[in-house]
Formats: sequence, structure tokens, C-alpha cells
Amino acid sequence: MKYFTVFAVLLIVLAFAASKDCPSKKKSKKVKQYRTKCLNKGFKSSLGCESGAGKLKKKLKKKCSKLEEDLKKCDYTCSDSSTDGSWSKFVDWSECSAACGGGSQTRSRTCTNPAPEKGGADCEGESSETQECNSEECPTPVDGGWSEFGDWSKCSAECNAGTQKRTRSCTNPAPSNGGEKCEGDDGESQTCNLHPCGKEWFEVSFGETPTGDVYWHRSELAYRMGDDFQPTISMRWGNTPAYEGMILQGNLMFFLLDGTYVGITNLFQTATGGVHVSSLRGNEDFVINVPGCGEQKFTKSLYHINIADGPTLAATWNIARHTSDCPDLYGGMQFPTKEANVEKYFLLHYKISKWDSGNLVREKRDARTKSGAFEMREDAGDVMFIPDSVEVDISFSASDLSDDLVVVQN
Repeated sequence: MKYFTVFAVLLIVLAFAASKDCPSKKKSKKVKQYRTKCLNKGFKSSLGCESGAGKLKKKLKKKCSKLEEDLKKCDYTCSDSSTDGSWSKFVDWSECSAACGGGSQTRSRTCTNPAPEKGGADCEGESSETQECNSEECPTPVDGGWSEFGDWSKCSAECNAGTQKRTRSCTNPAPSNGGEKCEGDDGESQTCNLHPCGKEWFEVSFGETPTGDVYWHRSELAYRMGDDFQPTISMRWGNTPAYEGMILQGNLMFFLLDGTYVGITNLFQTATGGVHVSSLRGNEDFVINVPGCGEQKFTKSLYHINIADGPTLAATWNIARHTSDCPDLYGGMQFPTKEANVEKYFLLHYKISKWDSGNLVREKRDARTKSGAFEMREDAGDVMFIPDSVEVDISFSASDLSDDLVVVQN
């Protein structure tokens, strides 16, 4: 058993030494030389290999004998039916590395048709090859451009502010040949139907030309005051915060039926970040000098106020008259300001209602026909036109509102 073990170790050592002298690549090269330069030219093999016709010269015969001895050391023999390697077909070309302007692509093959066996020679040549591709000049890149916006969608609300949207597409032109995509959003939204819900509302719009340095909106009509008179304003803050020092007033003016102006009272005035609301702390008495009747007392009270998201302020005042022995008075609204672009900061609407002998009477919006002519009706005495020539002295100070609270924008 001891001798057997020593013999096995010796065989392993010899096999390892032989493998070091016969690396696969070197052996394959020698096999090829042995076949092409020796056997094919008539060298008589002692390894069991077939020889071709012919007679070798002495010098070549000596080299072939030496080569054969080397192959013997590598345990090569033709009786092992060795097989030389052969290339497979090339696979398809890879995708070009560039779509235009010159790129490259490769394809490969393997030494498996057949693979070398039992000392057979490896395949000669390269296993892969490369070629140029897509050498044509690249087209000019085209950056994308926006189309025009489509129509606005239907407003989400019929009043009290809804939203609507419109979209555009990156198709004018569409990006191509590696051009840039359009920048920005493909849609936008805006608020719509900002007017308050309900009927009898008038929108406040300001003339483009000021009187002096004051821009005006004045109601076209004034309405006969009954036992109680209720002016209502709706004020929605715009997207631009009002700047410090900007003043916008809401006044109630008083007239006789013939258009004679007799007095005024203030209902609100903007303040930094909010609005002074008259009578917010409680009832307020004021006096109007009525021609032929003297000073007449009125009481102004805040009938209703609501602050909603938006933000929106809605306020109604009740104007109560203390005597009915004087001529009828008519009330109309005016909104003076020194800011030319009020709509950036505030959107205003107003309406007027009156209580006469316990009955609610709305303002007569249709007192003027479509042609602009005044339409005489049984109730025509409830309405009068405010003359364009009326001049009212306005003081842009908060002295008469100093005791009132400020409703602050959220």
C-alpha cells in the first residue's frame, strides 16, 4: 500500500510537469506544424498518423522528428482521433452606435463548428470584426413649439367664482431629430363667474379718464328711499394685494327727484390689508340737509356681513329715515379711488333694496330701454337718473371711520 501511494504521487507530478510543457495553445500550434509541414510532405509518423506522398529532405526530416518527440511528451497520438476547431458563422451585426453621423457595429463568431478536441488545432483568425455604419450626415434638430391654447372649458360654477381650464400641445412643431421638448405647462386655469349669486347685482367698473386725480364709478340710477333703504356691496380680493396707502371708498349719495344732490355717507373704505366697514361696532346716526326741510336725521346700521373664502366680503347696511314729512330722497352708489387699475386689487358688485310699508322692493334694472330712452311706467317715480354734472367733494381720509373695525384679508 505504501508503494502504491508513492507511485500515484509520482504519476501526478509527472502529469503536472507534462502539462506545464504542453500548454493548450502551444500544443495546438505544434500539431498544426506537424500535420502541414511533416505529414503532408511524406514524413513517416510513429504516432499512428497517416502520411502523404513524398520524401523529406534530411534537414526537414530532422525537424519533424524533433516536433514529433515534443508531441509525444504531450501525449499526442493520431489514434485519439483528434478534431481541429472550425469557426461558426458570424452572428448578426450589432445595433449601430449612432443613428447618423458615423457609428460602428460589431459581430462575432465562435470556434465551435466543431470545437477542437483531443489535441486538435484551434481556429485561426479573429473571433469578432467591426465595421462603420450610418455614415450619412445627421438632419438638423427641430425644437418643439407650443400650439395655440384651445378654448376655455365650461366654468365650474355659475356664480361666486368657479374655475375653467384650457390646454395646448407641443406640436407646432413637434420636437424631432433630437430637438428640445417644449418648456412650460401644457395647461392653465383661471377663475370665472366672479359675480355674486342672485339677481339685481351691478358690476363696478371705473372710467379710464379720471376727474382731476380721482377715478369714478357711479350708479346710473338712484332709487327712492322707503321706510328703510338697504345698499349691499360684494367685494372680492384680486390676485394682487392692495398696496399701503391705496384707498377705495363706497359712498351712498342722496338726491331729490329733480337730480339735486343733497348729501353723502360713507359705507366702507379700504385700509392696508383690509377694509374699514362702517357701523361695524354699532348704529351710526348722520344728518342730511334737505332743501326746504332742514337737517334730517338718518340711522345707519350694519344689517348683515359675511366673509367667505376667496376671500370675499359681503355687507348690507340699513338706512332708516326718522321723518316722512320732507320730499322723497333717492339713493345711489358711487365708488371713488385714485388707483387706475382697481380690478387688479378688488372686484366690486352692488345692489339696492328698499322696504316700503313692510314690502321689499327691488331696484328697477329695466327702467331704461335697450335704445337708452327712459321708459315711463307706473313705478317710474321710484327711479331717477343721476345727472352727469353732479360734483361731490370726497375726502380720502378715514377720520369718519376711525372708530370702526378693520376687516382683514385672510
